[in-house]
Amino acid sequence: AEFSYITPGGIMKIIEPSIYYGTQGSDISQQSHISKAFQTRQPVLSQQFLAIEGFYATVFIYPIVKNGSLLGGITALFFPQLILENVLKPLFEGKEFEIWVMQKGGSLIYSKDDYEIGRNLYTDSLYFDFPDLIAAGRKIDAGESGKTTYSFYSSAMNNTVTKLTYWDTFTWYGTEWKLIWVKPE
Repeated sequence: AEFSYITPGGIMKIIEPSIYYGTQGSDISQQSHISKAFQTRQPVLSQQFLAIEGFYATVFIYPIVKNGSLLGGITALFFPQLILENVLKPLFEGKEFEIWVMQKGGSLIYSKDDYEIGRNLYTDSLYFDFPDLIAAGRKIDAGESGKTTYSFYSSAMNNTVTKLTYWDTFTWYGTEWKLIWVKPE
């Protein structure tokens, strides 16, 4: 969606494309991924968050360090669901299973059902009637990989089915994404 240069003080200085020029000068120094990248001087992939531009996204920040001095950072703000869609959809399209992705803390960053993207498994009312799904989410969140089951709506949302679930954790630049494979039993 956007690339920007962030000053060492956390100010958005240069932004492209031009549609986001209005956010130049914004102070984003308090965003956890900015602080972490500037403190560690290592690249960071953020959790999905509400960006100053007004939409939910994920950012990759690469700090610029020269001769031990922090010169700022370059960020790439993107929609993880679009990248994941291109990678994952060919794996399950036309199959009897699906794949969804949850970030640490329960927020869904990819689902074949678009209405679920951005919802939090633990706090969104869509999931309140499915305590075993919430429990499965907590197990997935806490474990590196594993197997469980839960009940939730079928793909058509016209009935409830039990789903067999396997998951694994993908960690990149300090951020964990849970890749969840699901098949109705």
